[in-house]
This record gives sequence, structure tokens and C-alpha cells, in this order.
Amino acid sequence: MRALVWCGSCGSRFLHRQSDRRSYIKQPDGSVKLCPTGRVQRAYTCQVGRYKSRKRGDKVCSISQPTFGADRLENMVWSGVRRLLEHPETVQEMIEARKAEFDLNGTNSELDVRNRRLDKLEEERQKILTAFQKGYMPEPELDIKMRGIRERGEMYESQLEALRHELANYDRYMETLDSFSASSEDIRNTLDLLTLEERNKMMKALVERVDILSGERINVHTILDVEVLNSDLMAHRL
Repeated sequence: MRALVWCGSCGSRFLHRQSDRRSYIKQPDGSVKLCPTGRVQRAYTCQVGRYKSRKRGDKVCSISQPTFGADRLENMVWSGVRRLLEHPETVQEMIEARKAEFDLNGTNSELDVRNRRLDKLEEERQKILTAFQKGYMPEPELDIKMRGIRERGEMYESQLEALRHELANYDRYMETLDSFSASSEDIRNTLDLLTLEERNKMMKALVERVDILSGERINVHTILDVEVLNSDLMAHRL
């Protein structure tokens, strides 16, 4: 899920980080020492949200909590995916909507959505460069904002490529989606038996991205990723 988490405030990627957890332990001589516990601590962090402009002293990103515990976030996302899988009619509605659109237009409206997002991203990039050139923005802030734009651009390009591939292989995609829909009852009955690897694979197949919002809220955007559903790991589940 590490490539799916984004900041709902500034649009930058939340990076996955892990470190050895430490705690203060009293020593025989009475002193206190910070020692490793042998446990790993994981979290997702918005780097832009942690940065403060040295020139203005304000935050570049307005998110209230730039760091989110990894276990808690992943469990929240899985709960959303599980609710989707427990209601096969919702998945079927997604499949039927995709079929209807292709039968009517021979394309996918999401292509236009992604292209418009890329155009808007370029406009944002130009505004940021202008602000920097006029001295309104320090260089460290420029670097952070440009990195966020680059990351979002790469995400949109990847999504466009997946959509183009889907349209070029429409019949095979629809066959896989129909198989997934027909097996939804079996999948629902085995949710508690999924291994961690299978659960992560299922989330990758059904989650396009996760937006982190202020107040420890999240917004999960769902998809139907046929390439993942076609994988060997999912084959025996379908």
C-alpha cells in the first residue's frame, strides 16, 4: 500500500517509514538510557506537512496530522475494502457501469479525467515557478512542492497507461471482471482466511489511492485493477 497513500491537503505522497522503537530504561547505576525494544515502528508521513517555511514561518501544507500510524491506517483501508467485498452488488454495479460506458462510447471517461488532471498539474507547476522567480517562495519550499507535482504526475501517467491497456484488451478485461463478480460470494466467505499477502493483494486490486485528511480521517478511492485480479496469487481465489 506504500505507493497508494496521498495527502488530501497538499496532494503530496505520504512516505512509508519504519524505525526501531526505543524506550527509556533505568540502569543499575540509577541513570536512564534510551534503549532499543526490538520492535519496529512504522508510519506514513507527509513530508510537505512536516516542513515549515523559514521565510514566513507557516506550514506549506495545512494537514493537521502529517504522520499516521501504519498499522492503524492499513487496518482502516482494509475495513473499507472488506465492506465493499461483503456487498457483491456494489462490485457488480461498478462492472456494469464500466461495460455500459464502453458499449456507448467505446472508451472510458476516466481517460479525460486523468488528462485534465495532468493539464491542471502543469498550470500549478507554472504558478509555483513564477512565485519562486518573483521571490515569494524560498528554494527549499520550491523543491518540496515540485517533488509533490512530479509524484502526482507520475501517478496520473501510470493510471492513464493502465486505462489505455484496458481499452486495448477490453474483452479479456471484461472476462476477468465477470469471473471476479461470479466468485464474489466465495471471496466474501473466505475473507477471514486471507493471508496478509493475499489481503494486501486484494487491497491493491480494489484501491486506487488513499487520501489522508485532517482529523485522522481517510478517503479511499476504489477501482477494479484487472492486472492484479489476473495474477497467480488471485487465480485460486477466483
